[in-house]
Amino acid sequence: MSGASSLYRTLENVKGVTCRQGVPLSSLTSFGVGGPVAVLAVAENTEGLRNVLRSIADSGTKWFMLGAGTNVIFHDDGFDGVVLRLGSAFANTERDGSNVRVGASALLSDTLSFCAEHSLSGLERLAGIPGSVGGAVAGNAGAYGATIGEKVQSLRGFGERGAARRLESGDVHFDYRYADFGPPIVLTEVELSLEEGKREAIVAEMEEIVKRRRERQPYEFPCAGSVFKNPPEMKAARLIEQAGLKGRKVGGAQVSDKHANFIVNRGGASSSDVLSLIDIVREEVQSRFSVSLQLEIKVVQ
Repeated sequence: MSGASSLYRTLENVKGVTCRQGVPLSSLTSFGVGGPVAVLAVAENTEGLRNVLRSIADSGTKWFMLGAGTNVIFHDDGFDGVVLRLGSAFANTERDGSNVRVGASALLSDTLSFCAEHSLSGLERLAGIPGSVGGAVAGNAGAYGATIGEKVQSLRGFGERGAARRLESGDVHFDYRYADFGPPIVLTEVELSLEEGKREAIVAEMEEIVKRRRERQPYEFPCAGSVFKNPPEMKAARLIEQAGLKGRKVGGAQVSDKHANFIVNRGGASSSDVLSLIDIVREEVQSRFSVSLQLEIKVVQ
């Protein structure tokens, strides 16, 4: 019996945890690719999360923390370990003056709507970015010169063995599409420091940014957002387009005709198709411009 299968037997009897075996990872990610996971564990409450983390640590089983799955690719043969997710109990949102405390599993889009309803400004430029709040913080999501890390006041979560942790903004190193929390942490709550604003202006800016995104990005096909980080003083999309790679296909995967830094699933794509196309893009850009494109999406081994 594999470590993951043995752990499944343990987690079946743990309170506050829902477990399944063999769930296709293609159903849990926005790209729609990836084989089965050995164990999918959903922590329904804090007790369940702490129990899962302790059980994983005791068993030595490899694991991956998955948010909304909007910037992740799993391989076709799946993941022989535990994929951990947070349940709806970790999606609460509440206002405290000009601050907002939001659960890590809440969708970023829902959080922006909450802020707009309460006339709280500061996150408008993130409108249209998919994914969970926890995932956005972990990757320091941003757009149009703004990042979510700039608004983080504090974070709460649990360490690898279930020990509670609280981090202040100064404890976290935020960089371009990156956040360093020190020792590993599963985020459960994010406190954001915002400003009072006018609801009409907030909504108008969000609507304009979403409109701009829909005009420029391929929302009509499954994808995982920007594939590559922008090199310093450059745009990855422009390099890819100048390399003549717009529209390049491998199987069901294609470099988008609309935005060259997006790879889309035109139907029936495999993870291997996507990864092969990523390699082609990186090799061609390196060959033509001597620029090494770094991944923004996560490829889980």
